[in-house]
Amino acid sequence: MRTQMQTKIIGLLLGALLCWWLGVAYLSPVQAAPEEATVELKANVGINGEYKWGQVVPVHITITNRGENTVKGKVELSMPPSSMSATNTLYVATASLAKGEAKTVFFRVPGSFTDSPKEASVRWIQDGKVINEQKITPIGRSNQAIWTGILASDNIAATLLQTMEKEKKDAPVQPIQLTSDNLTQDTLLDSGLNVILIEQGKFASLQNTQKQAIQSWADRGGLLLTVDPAQPAAVWPQVAQKASVQKEAFMDNASELGRIATHSFAASLPSLPLLILLLVIYIIIIGPVAYFIMRKLGVREWNWVFIPLASIAMLALVYGYGTWHHGTNTRVQNVNLIEVGTNGNTRIMSSSAIFAPYAGEYRIQLPKNVDVFPSEEKRALETKEFPIVTKNSGGDTETIFPYINKWSLGKVYAQQNLFNNGAFEATLNQKKDRLIGTVRNSTPYSLHDARIVFGDSIQSIPTLAPGAIVQVDLPMPAPKSEPRYYDDTEFAAHMLSQNGEEKLKQTRLRLMRMMYDSSHSTTVTLFGWTDQHPLQNKVADRSYKVSNVTLVTAKLAQIGKQEDSND
Repeated sequence: MRTQMQTKIIGLLLGALLCWWLGVAYLSPVQAAPEEATVELKANVGINGEYKWGQVVPVHITITNRGENTVKGKVELSMPPSSMSATNTLYVATASLAKGEAKTVFFRVPGSFTDSPKEASVRWIQDGKVINEQKITPIGRSNQAIWTGILASDNIAATLLQTMEKEKKDAPVQPIQLTSDNLTQDTLLDSGLNVILIEQGKFASLQNTQKQAIQSWADRGGLLLTVDPAQPAAVWPQVAQKASVQKEAFMDNASELGRIATHSFAASLPSLPLLILLLVIYIIIIGPVAYFIMRKLGVREWNWVFIPLASIAMLALVYGYGTWHHGTNTRVQNVNLIEVGTNGNTRIMSSSAIFAPYAGEYRIQLPKNVDVFPSEEKRALETKEFPIVTKNSGGDTETIFPYINKWSLGKVYAQQNLFNNGAFEATLNQKKDRLIGTVRNSTPYSLHDARIVFGDSIQSIPTLAPGAIVQVDLPMPAPKSEPRYYDDTEFAAHMLSQNGEEKLKQTRLRLMRMMYDSSHSTTVTLFGWTDQHPLQNKVADRSYKVSNVTLVTAKLAQIGKQEDSND
């Protein structure tokens, strides 16, 4: 009887609870979907959703507010691990949109999108909540292909595609149709596009900014061809013979600069003789001292205290030596490469190794219009948090490493495209068996230990300040049968200064090995070093020391094999 009463009471309580819950749900006002859910995202990757693997890929993310109120939040682009970074990277930008407003957020990222095991994604976050998230799966193209953009009317484009040569194993031609939206500096530069085919008459109708973007792309080695509507297929032999197909991806250069920055870092190995001396002292203390002296004093039973204390003291001594050896300042080693074009455009590539004397968060700040790609390794991170690249409203960039281990290195690759930055203006002519002329430094870079190189012919220039003019007088180089390894060339012996520390020499040597190409015997090239800090990176909220090794290079002229001319 008592059991039945308990059952009735429990049933009544459950029924009352259910009625209360239904009443609350019914009487409460219906909550509309939050306004944040009406924010739409659309990501456009590369050129029309296609990208070339290993190149810099532009990502335009359009945000549209379909709600009734102004919304504020941030856009996050999550990139999966790549050959540059063993961890994910977040690219973050803040935005505020009024009702019906649309804005475009722009990022440039390494071309390493993948379908598995992790995908790239873009999301809109507001008040700490993910409101909208979309996966990004663009079409990747081989870095070995001759990526060919076509800007023509539909019928001419169709004829070009029909008459295109079939794929070759060594360098397949990969066509892509261009639109006027693709013809921007941000999209074309570093995209990996090798050739652009433009129908006759269309180039003249382009805007000046589009013409400038195409010209800047061509100055970087791109091949610009005009298509005759009467004979559109005539361009394919020239495309197939494209000699400067970019075999190395930008990430190859970024990785090599990262290795140089890490290798050249000032933190050297501890002194081996000193370590041996400390080990000998420790053995003497633990062995003879603990045995003979403690026995003589009649307190051998205290060895169980003495030996642990001696071990702790030894560890403290080694740790103290390590702290003294590594120092307590954050240090940044920048290895920079500045490529100056003949049209006044400049590309700066830089890799930085950041030494962390203490564990914790490190923030690296750079000015606006700088593309930043963290290249952190897992061994330097203790958490699963990602390196974060943020861009504020003013355009400045900040890279955040959430947690770096004590006495380890964080790595960042950065690059910047500068326009109308000046050039090395060369006037060179062949006279009999010599190359004669002048070179004027119209750039902001002050060079020292510079060299003008033409094959095996080398002219040394101690200094070349902005505005200075140098006379060029070089013997014509002998023809080369085949390329040679850098260390075997006359150039290697003349390029390095005889002054300076050994570590600085090794850094310069590795940079020159990276840049020198002995097969270009017809190219007149300028190489020089500058002490200027090209990207002005800073470590936020920490005292730090920075050092730079910067190589400046410029192609001055192309001199083919000619017959001797008379005076």
